Amino acid sequence: MEFRSTIEPQGVAVDIPFAKAAVRAVERAQVALATQCKDATDDAVESATQVKLLREFIFEEYGYHLADARKSTLEKLLESHDLPLDCANYWKSDCLHLPPA
Repeated sequence: MEFRSTIEPQGVAVDIPFAKAAVRAVERAQVALATQCKDATDDAVESATQVKLLREFIFEEYGYHLADARKSTLEKLLESHDLPLDCANYWKSDCLHLPPA
């Protein structure tokens, strides 16, 4: 196995090809997650990083005001309210990566 790296001025070896591959993998994942968010919100929210828009969408669509959009807050919403079953299962399995109820 060939190890290609450069030694930074501080003396730390960096595997440049691996680091570049990791960046590409993150970029691909971000695109896939943004697509899921757009699908789940009928294109109202383009990315889960748009917290204000996501909270507004949930309020307008389902009538629930969220103090924040943390995963734990969304999990509590899904567990404690009577959302339509198809909606709850979609958000649990596809968006929060939780097993369906």
